[in-house]
Amino acid sequence: MLEDYQSYEAYLRYVVDNLPPDYLESAEPNVNDILARYQTLTETAQSLKDDQKSNSTEITRLQNCLSEMGKVTQIIILQWKALTIL
Repeated sequence: MLEDYQSYEAYLRYVVDNLPPDYLESAEPNVNDILARYQTLTETAQSLKDDQKSNSTEITRLQNCLSEMGKVTQIIILQWKALTIL
């Protein structure tokens, strides 16, 4: 489904990249609304990508921590069992 809209996105990026600097101050509200919405969506998408990367890193760190805690717990259990046998 995303592939269907990639040509539109490419065209919109081309238009945005080639706008004159003072174009957004013109009296063309429909185009300005579309460009402003595009800018908002682009910023939001980048923010979501950054958040996902950060969350992924944090999840990996916590998984490693949980794994270490499991190992320590197993060692404590084995030591406790060894002490109760004596």
